[in-house]
Amino acid sequence: MCGKDNLRLRYVADPVSRVGYLDAWCDDCFRGVHVSRVSVPDGVRFTPFGECEEGDVPNYTTVN
Repeated sequence: MCGKDNLRLRYVADPVSRVGYLDAWCDDCFRGVHVSRVSVPDGVRFTPFGECEEGDVPNYTTVN
């Protein structure tokens, strides 16, 4: 949205199936999206369900 190249991603998923959700946001304008069902790509780090820490993801404005 803002044109800057500062995209952040965080996958949260089941450790066995690697299915979960994704938060993607810009660290400059704090606008982003939440995708409720995704497969974590091979080789990509993710947070297992139940291990999320408060403050891991900023309070971004959801865009459509």
